[in-house]
Amino acid sequence: MARRLDDRFSVLTKGRRTAMPRQQTLRATLDWSHDLLSDGEKAVFRRLSVFRSSFELDAALATCSGSGVEEFAVFDALTALVDKSLVTMDRRDRSSLYRLLDTTRFYAAEKLGKGSEFDDVMRRHAQQCLKLFSSEITVWDGKNPAQWLAANSWRVDDLRAVFDWAFTTGDRQLGVDLIVASASLWFHLSLPSEYLAIARRAMSTISGTDLVGSVAELELQATYGHALWHTAGPTQDMNNAFLRAVEIADQLDLPAHKLRAVWGLWARAILYGNYRESLGLAEQFKEPAYATGELANIQTADHMLALSHHFIGNQPQALELLMKVIAGDDAPVRANHTNHAQVDGKTAVLALLMRITWLRGDPDGALALAKDCAADVLSLDHDLSICYGLAIGCIPVALWCGNLTAAKEWNGYLMSRTTQRGLRHWQVWADGFAAILDAKNVFPDDATAMQAEVFAAISADAYSNDLQVRHDAEGSLWCGPEILRVSAMRFEEQSAKAMLDAALVIADRQGALAWTKRIALSHRQYGVS
Repeated sequence: MARRLDDRFSVLTKGRRTAMPRQQTLRATLDWSHDLLSDGEKAVFRRLSVFRSSFELDAALATCSGSGVEEFAVFDALTALVDKSLVTMDRRDRSSLYRLLDTTRFYAAEKLGKGSEFDDVMRRHAQQCLKLFSSEITVWDGKNPAQWLAANSWRVDDLRAVFDWAFTTGDRQLGVDLIVASASLWFHLSLPSEYLAIARRAMSTISGTDLVGSVAELELQATYGHALWHTAGPTQDMNNAFLRAVEIADQLDLPAHKLRAVWGLWARAILYGNYRESLGLAEQFKEPAYATGELANIQTADHMLALSHHFIGNQPQALELLMKVIAGDDAPVRANHTNHAQVDGKTAVLALLMRITWLRGDPDGALALAKDCAADVLSLDHDLSICYGLAIGCIPVALWCGNLTAAKEWNGYLMSRTTQRGLRHWQVWADGFAAILDAKNVFPDDATAMQAEVFAAISADAYSNDLQVRHDAEGSLWCGPEILRVSAMRFEEQSAKAMLDAALVIADRQGALAWTKRIALSHRQYGVS
């Protein structure tokens, strides 16, 4: 049965022997119905087979008209097909959606075939999809993600079919443009692994064509880099993708496109643990972002700077910048938004705010923020936002505060989401937290520097000499005082006290009261007040 599902007619071939001949098989029934259609109705019927899911009237008119069929004729034919039960109609949210049942669509697709008419219809279908998603993406900022998803999530089946056509016998340029335009949909459906495969196919297809060095390649490299982050993490491939996007943006003098590419380089640097490099990239992003006068770009610039300063250890400055972002989010034009990472903006802000709150010595306030953030992001049912909120903020804060029950519950959600979607970068977080919760001294080998720091800042079992070397090389890390404190406990009393004193100086400079308290406890073990 599984092998024969694509041949719907070989599965459904037998009827009652006493039935009339046209009712004995499904194909005979459809043949009988099809023979009753006019030539125009037959043309529209077979052309509608390119829709893999529901479709609106406008989409049908745009896709099925042309090549001897006028728009008014498409409307008349669609109405007739509904009356004859070959097309179903569903009234939803004060609008009408049409659909061919799967078996009927397979039958219509056989009639359409794979010739020139199929190519013409698929091209018009792809152009209609591109028009839709190009329009949506320009107004994405400020839209309600839940509403946008409800209106568009079912279109992925159509996109899959269009991509398959575009990169085999169809229009590669059109395919690339649509991949880029529809990127937000794939990320908000938490399908970066599938999107990554599609983007790789497109990149191999355009190699050696005039699309190399075009705006299309630039956009493709940027979205490819995003997909790599969520699936494989801050790899060199991710860095190369955004470097290539920057190169093309400079060649074509496209400052807006370059902003997005620089954001990608910054994201890779901070995720990889190159915090000072990330700060330089954030500063590089800031001036042109502010020059645009667009609130989304300004908010992104301030958030980038806040994160870089946080991980370097400049907590007061990070908090000041984050407060600017929060104030901007209260503006009416910015009521609902995502950010450049395709993560819910509120979640991203809360994740950083709770970390800073805990570091500055308010565990109760930090845990309250973590609980609010977890409840809010889980209600979104958006995997990428859930992974970000839980891994970057909620679970570390819960563990720092000693709330193992909440940490274990939230890590269960994180583990479930990452394994379902193949999000290895986020699964590393879940694996590391699980090791801490289960008191195991085995941590993921593929953890990034940032991940290793978080694990070590929660559990001394995750400490390694590499972290000490890293602290000495970087000069300033958000967890530097804790690394020195844990390292000090491995030395003789005199050396340990000196290291604790050095850790205390750094903690005071960072405004990290949480580390100061831990250092004070360690000092008392040596009889130092």
